[in-house]
Amino acid sequence: MKKNLLKTLCALMLVFSVGIVMAGCKDDGIDLLKASDIPVAVLSDIKEDYAKFRGVDVSIVIVAKYYGTFDGGLVVMMDTIGGNWPTLVWSEIVGGYEFGYNDGNYIVLWHNKQFIPLKESHEQGLLTVDDLKIISQRHGKSTPKATS
Repeated sequence: MKKNLLKTLCALMLVFSVGIVMAGCKDDGIDLLKASDIPVAVLSDIKEDYAKFRGVDVSIVIVAKYYGTFDGGLVVMMDTIGGNWPTLVWSEIVGGYEFGYNDGNYIVLWHNKQFIPLKESHEQGLLTVDDLKIISQRHGKSTPKATS
């Protein structure tokens, strides 16, 4: 009896855990993307450009998050293996959305082989408020802010 109860509890814990993970993946109709969704040739170019930008070897460059391709280019969060980012928690408000970050990384637009921070991308008209809404939903740590 105790053995069956233990098995049942373990099974329920597994179902509950999977449910929590799946709930965390809920995207309200916005497709969640992975770096593997970027075409291989483009991925290679973006990594090479970031390696030059940061002055590091391309072998340690990764696309940490991919938010989509918009008229202005690809929106990504880049990183390096073993990267040492000094800032732990911070946020920025762009187009009425607050984007929260848990490390020194931030979202950038890769446009014409250049990395442009999210705020500058919006200010330059490369990303619209509609684009930012999709990016914020995919980012998952963003909240709409009232604009005055």
